[in-house]
Amino acid sequence: MFTFVQIGANDGLTIDPLRDLVTKHKLHGLLVEPLPDLFEKLKKNYTGQPGLTFDRCAIGPTNGEGVLYRVKTDAPVPAWAQLLASFNRAHLTQKLDFPGADAHIEAVTVPMLTVQSLLKKHGLSDPTLLQIDTEGFDAEIVRMTLENGIRPRIIQYEHEHIRLPERTACKSRLLAAGYTFVDVGLDTIAMLPDQKKRSDID
Repeated sequence: MFTFVQIGANDGLTIDPLRDLVTKHKLHGLLVEPLPDLFEKLKKNYTGQPGLTFDRCAIGPTNGEGVLYRVKTDAPVPAWAQLLASFNRAHLTQKLDFPGADAHIEAVTVPMLTVQSLLKKHGLSDPTLLQIDTEGFDAEIVRMTLENGIRPRIIQYEHEHIRLPERTACKSRLLAAGYTFVDVGLDTIAMLPDQKKRSDID
């Protein structure tokens, strides 16, 4: 069965690369979002959709808690800015490039799990697709995934906010693990070669 894990699922609606596939094909998967308000919107936006589970946590190097920086919900900023969250405060100030932007950023303590602990918790030892969008932490999640011996057939992650040396290192790890990859827009899509022609979606 085709299963997916979406890390950084946000509200499950806004600029979401998986939503149409999930709803059209009734895919089974796990959606992960750490921020409480977005997590509630995520669940609401998938109301009535079968085969989905949800977890409110961030993905990091240890189990416990982590601090995410986000734009305050009442900040006078464009709607897209409300979707930003990062372990790196400087990433948000760079994205919000206007005077006084720093005053609109807040720290939020959230539950944190390792990739391995997340998958074990939900009984997903071999997901077909790992989708990552974490505002620059994507390469670290790919690294942790591969180092724990987890080999999704497809890994898609946003490379836009990853520094060039980290992008290169991430692709080197993917190559060493047997993946081929292609950059499409702001994302990198990596696949295990022997699965390129295989599809569990009718």
